[in-house]
Amino acid sequence: MEGYLCCLSHYVAKSVCRVFQQALNSITGCVVTVLIVSENVCAGDNNLLVAQFLSTAVFLAGVATLLQTTLGMRLPIVQGSSFAFIPPIVAMMSTKDWQCPQHVPNHNVTITQYGGNTTTGDAEPWTARIAELSGGLILASLVQVVIGCTGIIGTLMRFIGPLTIIPTVSLIGLSMFHTASNACQSSWIVSMCGVALVCLFSLGLRKVRVRLPTWSRKEGCHTETYPVFQLFAPAFAISVCWLLAHILTITNFFPDDPSHPNYKARTDSKLSTIGKASWLYLPYPGQFGWPTFGAGAFVGMLAATISSIVESIGDYYATARICALPPPPKHTINRGIAIEGLASVMSGFFGVCHGTTSYSGVIGFIGVTGMAARFTWQVLGVLFIVCGLFGKVGAVLTIIPEPVIGALIVVGLGMVITVALSNVHLIDMRVPRNLMILGIAMMLGMMLPPWVKGHPGVIKTGVAGLDQVLTVLLTTAMFVGGFVGCVLDNTVPGDLDTRGITAFAGHVCAHDGSVAAARVSKAYDMKFLSTRLAKHKFCTHVPFLPTYTGTMTLPKCRMPSTKKNNQYTVDS
Repeated sequence: MEGYLCCLSHYVAKSVCRVFQQALNSITGCVVTVLIVSENVCAGDNNLLVAQFLSTAVFLAGVATLLQTTLGMRLPIVQGSSFAFIPPIVAMMSTKDWQCPQHVPNHNVTITQYGGNTTTGDAEPWTARIAELSGGLILASLVQVVIGCTGIIGTLMRFIGPLTIIPTVSLIGLSMFHTASNACQSSWIVSMCGVALVCLFSLGLRKVRVRLPTWSRKEGCHTETYPVFQLFAPAFAISVCWLLAHILTITNFFPDDPSHPNYKARTDSKLSTIGKASWLYLPYPGQFGWPTFGAGAFVGMLAATISSIVESIGDYYATARICALPPPPKHTINRGIAIEGLASVMSGFFGVCHGTTSYSGVIGFIGVTGMAARFTWQVLGVLFIVCGLFGKVGAVLTIIPEPVIGALIVVGLGMVITVALSNVHLIDMRVPRNLMILGIAMMLGMMLPPWVKGHPGVIKTGVAGLDQVLTVLLTTAMFVGGFVGCVLDNTVPGDLDTRGITAFAGHVCAHDGSVAAARVSKAYDMKFLSTRLAKHKFCTHVPFLPTYTGTMTLPKCRMPSTKKNNQYTVDS
């Protein structure tokens, strides 16, 4: 009994450490996204409001992760704030009607926090902007739910290949270089130090393994080596840069004048937010006002939603491959997309303005840590929910110095760009057709949006609503590049191999039945539900149920071989 208790306590301790490690790697995405959105809705100076945004975003990330790992894909996938929704938000908020005023008026509207604490905030300008963006997000996410529940993903994927994905996703990062620059300008020293440290820990010291004590029933107390620097690179970089910023603050290297550009680099510039924030904060629908619905916001969010769907499908297959599992069956993909849409609908009602998606960067750590147990990732979702309920957690995340956030933005957006460009190997770049399509799509995506922004009112169709829709779309770089790439790729003659469709379909194609059904059922199905649904014939026609027998109309593809080595158990 004593050995069993020791083994259990060791397993729990090890799981807690791994959950904490993944939480640190995942939560930075939520922080960066929320801070960028807060600046664009004119709420960046309201630190208490930003803290509430962060608490809500972390809470919803936990809910989405728990739903996805339990009812959705049932794979070790973290759900969190999506970068794909930032470009349409930036595009819409940069139009003439939504630009932030230089002097924000205070209308003394009371924001009530859970627990009885109250504070005064600005009714304008952030309330109207949050309402409009939330309404657009809700409508676009409902479309995603419909796409998942009806199983039309296969039809969409027939027209989306690498020449669409590369400009779409890469322009998410390329079009936001000014956002990263603005965050770094308060102290380029601290920001570049942060970027250098992330590179040092994750790349330069990735092979350095630290020996730590552990215990197992077979070997008893012993030590094992872990790549600590690689696993905790973001956390180490943030800690060191925060310490550097604190040293520069107490030595008065950074001025204490709030009007000075370098003031936001001080570690004490937002310190009062922790004292003002309540200990317990319960997010609820309509907490920042109820959403309003406009065509421009809907169309912009829909473009981001489609991009998020394509990215998530790739993440599903990447996770299955790294866990040495069979490719996800069609009903599981449909259910996963529907769950992401449902989580984004919740995000709209809760007022965080951006949707949720699977985190690609976290998938690689599964191969490093071997942590693929479904229960562990469900615990991670619960941890996010608990952290979101504590208002002080959001307040602590808010006080991270701006240049440190700038370093995270540089690294995060840089990874978004490189992940997109990694699909280039799927295309035959020796063919002039592909070179021209990719070049034109990227060039127009970088060129057209700044020109439209610099010439307000240039789009005049005679219909005010249509003008707004076209303005939002044409000022969103990811839409322009993706649209041009998709149209040219599907109209200019070219075979599937040359276009990269065949190779890409090897990553995102339906389960072809060649893998044992028992392994598929064990990895993805909910046994307690499948046995009951099998008794009803109509359930075989519902695309998101485990009993679905329909087909997805994806291109024919060559499935990657499933290796037996490095196989991790998702069920354990």
